Amino acid sequence: MMPGHTPPRVLLGDITALERELETGIAEIRARQPLVPVTILIENTMLRDYLRQRLAFSASGHINLKIVTPGRFADQFTRPMLARTRRPMPQYGDRILARSVAESGAGDYFSPVAYSNGFAETLRGLIREFHTSGIDPSSLAGVIDQSGPSETSKLADIASLYRRFEERRTSFFTPDDIVAAIDQVDLEMIRQRTTSPVFIYGIWNPTGIQLRLFEHLMRAGIELRVLLPETGTDVDEAHATFREWLNDFDAEIEHVASDGDPGSALNHLQRTLFTEPEAAAPENTRVRLLSAPDAPREVREAARTCLMWVAEGIPFHQMAVVYRHNEPYRTLIDQIFQRAGIVTYLHSGRPLITEPVGQRLSAILSLIDADLPRSTVMEFITETILPDETRQKYDDEQRPIQPAVWDQITREAGIVQGLDQWTHRLDLLKTSKQEFQDPDAELSEDDPLKQELEEIERLRQFITDFAGMLEKMPEEATWTRHLDALRSLATSYIDGVGVHLEELKTLESLEEIEPRVSFERFRETVRHWLLRKNSMGDSGDDENGLPRGQFGRSGVNVFDIGSLRHVRFDAVIMLGAAERQFPPPPRQDPLLLDRERSNLNQLGNWHLPLRSRRAEEESMTFAMAVSSARERLQISFPRSEAGSTRSYLPSHFFRAAASALAGRNVDAGEIDSLDPALFTRVPAGSFRPPENTIPLDAHEYDRILLERDPALGVEVVGAHRPGIPRGKLAEGSRRSRELTVFDGNLDPESARQIGWTAGRGRRAISPSRLETFATCPFRFFLRYVLRLEQVEEPEALERIDAMHRGSLIHEILERFLADLRERRERPSASLRSRHLPRLNEIARECCERMESTGLVGYPVLWEYDQIAIFEDLEEWYDREAADLDNTDLQPETFELRFGWARRKGEGGEGSRDEPYTLRFPAGELSFQGRVDRVDVRPDRSAFRVIDYKTGRAGYYRPNTFGGGRSLQLPIYLMATSDLLGIDWQTSSAQYSFPTRRGEFQRVVMQGEWLKENQKELVELLSGISQGIEHGIFPQVPKIGYSDNCRFCDFKELCPANVGTLAQRKRTDQSVFWLRQVIEADQ
Repeated sequence: MMPGHTPPRVLLGDITALERELETGIAEIRARQPLVPVTILIENTMLRDYLRQRLAFSASGHINLKIVTPGRFADQFTRPMLARTRRPMPQYGDRILARSVAESGAGDYFSPVAYSNGFAETLRGLIREFHTSGIDPSSLAGVIDQSGPSETSKLADIASLYRRFEERRTSFFTPDDIVAAIDQVDLEMIRQRTTSPVFIYGIWNPTGIQLRLFEHLMRAGIELRVLLPETGTDVDEAHATFREWLNDFDAEIEHVASDGDPGSALNHLQRTLFTEPEAAAPENTRVRLLSAPDAPREVREAARTCLMWVAEGIPFHQMAVVYRHNEPYRTLIDQIFQRAGIVTYLHSGRPLITEPVGQRLSAILSLIDADLPRSTVMEFITETILPDETRQKYDDEQRPIQPAVWDQITREAGIVQGLDQWTHRLDLLKTSKQEFQDPDAELSEDDPLKQELEEIERLRQFITDFAGMLEKMPEEATWTRHLDALRSLATSYIDGVGVHLEELKTLESLEEIEPRVSFERFRETVRHWLLRKNSMGDSGDDENGLPRGQFGRSGVNVFDIGSLRHVRFDAVIMLGAAERQFPPPPRQDPLLLDRERSNLNQLGNWHLPLRSRRAEEESMTFAMAVSSARERLQISFPRSEAGSTRSYLPSHFFRAAASALAGRNVDAGEIDSLDPALFTRVPAGSFRPPENTIPLDAHEYDRILLERDPALGVEVVGAHRPGIPRGKLAEGSRRSRELTVFDGNLDPESARQIGWTAGRGRRAISPSRLETFATCPFRFFLRYVLRLEQVEEPEALERIDAMHRGSLIHEILERFLADLRERRERPSASLRSRHLPRLNEIARECCERMESTGLVGYPVLWEYDQIAIFEDLEEWYDREAADLDNTDLQPETFELRFGWARRKGEGGEGSRDEPYTLRFPAGELSFQGRVDRVDVRPDRSAFRVIDYKTGRAGYYRPNTFGGGRSLQLPIYLMATSDLLGIDWQTSSAQYSFPTRRGEFQRVVMQGEWLKENQKELVELLSGISQGIEHGIFPQVPKIGYSDNCRFCDFKELCPANVGTLAQRKRTDQSVFWLRQVIEADQ
């Protein structure tokens, strides 16, 4: 027996026996002294709440029962003493101090990583371990001097960092200091305030300063009664160090017997876990092993099990759902259980950052120095709720702010990031929209163009004001100044954030640690606060009005598995028992390895924790979690990570449980073959839950009904979800041999409206739209009838796309040739040296304008594309000069327009507002269009239409209608003839390819050929117009060898087997004529 100490008493047994011994020990004290205070030292607050409820119903009662952590126990003795000369460390003070110390000089060894977030955080953790182990800087430095030269450099830098950290915090004390100062407390004071014995319950691996506390209690004559779990296996090594320490004080060891039910499978598992399997468990109705496709499905099965248990008579408050890692399980449980109507008690609360107001605050913090990225700004505007004062500043009485409209405007403007880009490109967009406005007419209030222009201006004003507020955040300032600036910004753009920002005022106390900080460090601290701040109050509802449970009283208890030490429930579910998840692989401390820790422990007689010993503690944690279940237990693991291809195997903990129950060693490959009474595999291919289980919500009930009895399900579910029977009808119709309304065969009334819109009657249509119909009528329907279009993200644009590249080249050529015409010149080999500089000058101006729209992609690729464009222009000029030198045709007009104009006077010389109308026996079609260029003979006896194409020339062929897919040249040829009054039969039209991609080819249609084949053209136009008029828009995935779906914007809207379905409907009489049209000329 060590002199001056009262020997401790150690009780070893399973959890039921330990609970019994605790209750018995307290009862014995109460029998002698009914009102004497009894102290129980515990590991965590969960155990405190549990014991209070447990002992309240026992013979010992809970009056004058002090269930506290070692820190709270020491607080009554040491805080007054520490407070005389020091102040409590402000919240996050150690975090700020560690970062400051690291950045002010980490030594040669750590200098490469000193400024990283990870280094400062790891350093803070190591310093905390020094504190809890009772190691001061001078002792550490002394021991390092004995460690040998090979270790000195690194360890000396650690000691220096620790010393400077402690020097900076001499005016403050921490919770660890409260425990460490216990040996300065007079022993008589401890005897007066503490009744012997003191129970130690749920503490397996006390820290160095906790051991000092225990020793001081024994020196004061207090008996320690330590209750430790015992499994009879190697798992008991989890508290071997503590037992050895207790033995040094001549501990009295006692093994207490269990009183569990030996005939149940659950008790069998609790007794034989981690032992060599000998016999299978008795008939099992209490333990269930389960695997799910992923974590969300795993949590859904957990919720389903809770509903099953409550139906069996187990109340929700006697159930616990536990996990090893907070994410993804905490959030999933919160969401899925709420949807299932199951109230939960979340022990760690609901982090504010998971709530809308917290997410908005985090988002606005991200925007402060992010240069206004479009996607992030629009996400914030969409998700936030503006305060009334801010909203009224931008709201119109008839039109409130519409984030979806603003998002579309930013996409159309090509905004990526930067305030200058926002304002400049919104101005450009507004200017381009104003081109549609007649300068002589005033727009009415309900005119869509006026509303769109006003919306652009409103967005411009909002983003300008928003950027101004963001810029007011200081780059470096005091904590108070940062908080004031954040409060001004956040309360202007986030409704309801003020009450939370008031709580952030506690950060002002950090000025005692570091008076001025950068905005980046301030932001990190606020984000950490958002992660730690519990959004759930103490009332029955949280701030969103959602019901919340209370521990042991209402709701399923949800917490991490470490909090389950010595806490028991009637039913327990353990989630995430997958390999490398639970248990996680042990990881060395990157600053101080286990080898170095062991050496320091030996030299200093310290208790620095070794990371390798955590594996033993993990095993004990799992064993205690299994033992915490009184009546029911479910252990599960996910087979894959949600949303990825990463797969998981069952952990060796899961396999150990399976082996104990099966009575034989079970490896990972045998799990699925276990007895169905023991193991359930939730299939991945079906959303339907297993047979005879409870649906979690209305959606799942509907799915079960639809899968088990489709006919009845469609009828029942369709009564309140019309989309279900409609979907079934669509599916069946698409598989039929008839063209139906679901394949693009419209009803007569809809068809009549479509026909009018498409160009028959008063509206004009472009030839390219008819070409789209001839390519795929269904594509025509989606693009020009339903007006669908692919949404492009400006941020995703890597380089200028084909459409804008084509527009750019068109503009360059039009401006250049128009400039030459004013000089009465044309491309010529003799004028090349004078013309090329002018061509390049115009090209640079056009490229700069295009670049200002943000539609050119990455700068490096844009530089490359410009070089290619300039090279193509030079080659085009030489070929154009050679062509014009061999003909008497002269470029006369450009952008020759017929039909609708965006603004008055638009188009080249000879343009007119009236469309070109082509009449034929079945009716007439009105066309609108814009001819890129027209060359005319001096005697006006012939002309040449030129339409520039910047793609490949392989698809185009001379003198063909392509089954309706090459209509632009014949229509342009006849329309130009009508505009100029020159016979088209003596003229021609051509596609000109002014790029290397198109090999500078020219694809020509001669007027003479058109005259000979005019009847075929009329038949094509008549057939296409009748198809539009009758509303027949079948899917045509392939024509000959051409794959129409390859570059189609809408291919994701069609079924994967669209080719098979289209082939099946070829025999439908309503499309027989269409087959003749679109399959012609192959």
